[in-house]
Amino acid sequence: MDYGNERMTNSHCSLDPFRREIRVTALTDDKVLLMTSCESGAYNTVWLAWLVSRQRPYVARQVRLTLPFQPAGRGAAGD
Repeated sequence: MDYGNERMTNSHCSLDPFRREIRVTALTDDKVLLMTSCESGAYNTVWLAWLVSRQRPYVARQVRLTLPFQPAGRGAAGD
């Protein structure tokens, strides 16, 4: 959680720091998914996400998803 707080402090988010949330989910014995709420509108919230190692030194890799989401192995045309 301390690492998540550091990530939140150093990220460029428009959401008030007191309204931000951190969610951490273990994916494997070696990695967790760290998500930080960053922006909020009337009916949506934008989250920043990182895959983070569970052992020191912590190594984080930002996760980027682009719309529209496509199942693995499918092109944009939906072949």
